[in-house]
Order: sequence, then structure tokens, then C-alpha cells
Amino acid sequence: ADNLYWLGRHMERADAAARLLRTVALRLSSESEATSIVELPTLLRVLAQQGQIEPGFVVEGMRDQLPRIEQALPSAVFDESQSGSLRTIVSGMFRTASIVRDRMSVDSWRILHRMDELFRPPLHGAAELGDVLPAINELIIDLAVFSGTVMESMTRTLGWRFLDLGRRLERALQIIALVRHTLAHSNNVQGPVLESVLQIAECLMTYRSRYLANLQLAATLDLLLTDETNPRSVAYQLVQIAEHVQRLPREQTQPLYAPEQRLAMTSLHMLRMLDIQLLAEQHVLGEQQPLEQLLEELDTQLPKLSEVISHKYLIHVGPGRQLAEIRPECT
Repeated sequence: ADNLYWLGRHMERADAAARLLRTVALRLSSESEATSIVELPTLLRVLAQQGQIEPGFVVEGMRDQLPRIEQALPSAVFDESQSGSLRTIVSGMFRTASIVRDRMSVDSWRILHRMDELFRPPLHGAAELGDVLPAINELIIDLAVFSGTVMESMTRTLGWRFLDLGRRLERALQIIALVRHTLAHSNNVQGPVLESVLQIAECLMTYRSRYLANLQLAATLDLLLTDETNPRSVAYQLVQIAEHVQRLPREQTQPLYAPEQRLAMTSLHMLRMLDIQLLAEQHVLGEQQPLEQLLEELDTQLPKLSEVISHKYLIHVGPGRQLAEIRPECT
């Protein structure tokens, strides 16, 4: 169960990193100068926060001492010596999956092995910006196929529950981090930034089909945070997490809610009680603290939930372990 849980975490982290890097690569591959792309500084800030590029790319005065972002981005994708690179995340996913290979179908393993073999830099010469988009597009498709095959071929045992718990927790954390470092960072969020965030979260088509008006902060926050019908929202993940936690084995003689139940229910209740329209209006008027406090609270509660689950049900690995440093020891 331990390795299945962390496999789920790796799957979602790889997907989130790939979508973020693809969005940046698309902007850099356009005919526009990097300095004229309104949303680029915001996207680079997210990459820096995730450890995928040097922080200097978003610090005035240090940027000129670094190579152009067009030259640095291929390393953020392919360089396995960088702890935050997409290649490193994919390798971690492959290592974790190899430990639980006997729990996967033959097709699931073939897809995963294909990802590990094909998602690599060019054999000859250094990787360039033109190599990034085709590789990431292929990886995102393979991740979707792998996720679908795994989820549709596993029996609904406790192992499957921990795999999906890992996926839901990581997806929620990734969306929270995305909103926190983009929309919550400024009270003057421009349309291109909103569009980029929705694109990364795979919600742009949903937004356009639901809201015929221009991109707005309130509707974007609703879609990403509180919409329980959107499988990419934080609230949707928390509903699934609460359901999984409810079904985990525990002492039947204990009348009170277990710590993991309280944490899951508290986070979900927090979003259900939220007035998203008021929150967006406050933010636009310069009151950034309410949105930041909400995201900070969620960003604190979910890692606590993960630690409680790990300590109670999984192999104890010690607090504060970074996802990029996972080295599973046994199944």
C-alpha cells in the first residue's frame, strides 16, 4: 500500500509538471518576444517555486546573469541531474511502479515502460526548445493512458484506495500551489494569466463552455477551488479523499472521528462554506489576505492528512520527506 500511495502521488505530480512546462513552452515557441508575453513572468514564478528553474529567473538583477529561459527550459524537462526536472519525476514514478509491478496489468506496465524509454533528450546533441513540446505532448497522452488503464484494471481493494488517495491528495496540492503562486499573488490578474492557469489545470474548455463572458477571477476560482462537479478542482479531490478515508480500516469501538477523518472533513467544509464571489471581490479591491489565508490553510491541512495516513496505515518514513526524494524500500 505504501508504494501504491506514492505511485499515485508521482503520477499526478508528473502530470501537473508536464502541463505547466507545456504551457510555458507554447508561449516561448510563439513568434512574440518573451518580454512581450504578459503571463510569462507569472508562469516562470510557478516554475521557480516548483524547483524546475533557477529562482534568479524571477528576480530583478539576477536574470541578466542567467542564460535565456528558452535555453534553460529543455534542462527543466530532460535533465535528470536536476531534482525538480520532469525527467526526474518520471524516473521516480517508474522506480516506484517497478516495486509494485505485480499489482499492475501487463498493458499498464508496457505503457509505463514506454514512457520511461521514450521520454528522454535527443540522442545526438543538446536538447533544444523545439524538442520540448513534442516530448511533453507525448508524455501527457501516455500519462492519461497509464492512469486510465491502471484505474480501470485494478480491483477495488485497499491497495487501489491508497493509490487513488495519493492521486487525489497530490492533485489538490498541485492546484492549490498553482492558484497560490498565480492568482493569489496579485490583485490585478490579467486575462492571459487566467487563461494560462485554466489551461494548466485542464479547465479552459470547461470554462468556455460554461461561462460565455470574458475570463473573470470569481468564475476561475469557483472552477478550480469549489466546484465539486469538476474533476480538476480542489473540492472534487476532497470529496474523493473524504470518501476514501471514511472507508479505511479503523477501530469500530472508537465512537469519535479519527484524525484523518477530521482533517479531510475540515478542509472540505472550509471550501463548502466559502463565498467565492465575495472572496474574488475582496481580492480585486486589494484585500489579498483572505485568499492567501485560505490557500495557506489548505496547504497546511493536506500535508498533515498525508502524514497521519502514512503514520497510521503505511510504512513510516519520517516527517518532511520531499516527494522528489522518495526511495521506496518495500511493498
